[in-house]
Amino acid sequence: MPLSKQKKQIHENKFHDMLGCWIESFLTPLDVYGYCSITLVNIDSVHNELSRQKNQKAVADTIIRIAKKFLLNQNSGETINSSLKELSSVIQAEHIYILSVDEKTFSTKYEWNMNGIPSCRKKFQNIARSYLRALKHDDLPEGQKKDFTFESLESIKKADSELYEFIISTGIRNVVQVPLKKDGEIIGYIGACNFAEKHDKEIKRILSEVSVFFASQM
Repeated sequence: MPLSKQKKQIHENKFHDMLGCWIESFLTPLDVYGYCSITLVNIDSVHNELSRQKNQKAVADTIIRIAKKFLLNQNSGETINSSLKELSSVIQAEHIYILSVDEKTFSTKYEWNMNGIPSCRKKFQNIARSYLRALKHDDLPEGQKKDFTFESLESIKKADSELYEFIISTGIRNVVQVPLKKDGEIIGYIGACNFAEKHDKEIKRILSEVSVFFASQM
């Protein structure tokens, strides 16, 4: 009944846990009262290959729009939030976020969440920075610090069981994260989590390209 009243199509992309893939869904009201049409499309490798060139242009256009936002807008919080939303148009992930770091902790400062996905912001406040050291990243010499991917939760479990339990409690399945640097210092991270694993390299590239803009406003 709500769909019949709205008279509009509902469209979304969402990762399907049971099937282990992204599903594109279309929910369309019909003229017959109380009925609607539901179409589910598996976003598979064939679909991705056919749309690759179109996606590359979309990514380039998105990065340009983000660059313009940071050049023209002085409201850093508003600019960062709207830019994370821009990124969501080319990064299929449940969460896109900004972490701020100090000497001992890291916290979520900004985030974008897919519709229907609960916020993780409250859970990620004042988390011990030792969690990053457990992944043999945060204690590396400055010149060796690079972006990194949590490709396997089992590998994290072997490195640090406490970190593993924390990640499981947040509902995170996978993460790509790159550092935000200002004057050579890491001041935070920009990351995305819960995405189709075959997209991790593309997501890492996009985040790396926009990281300089976000760092400039931190």
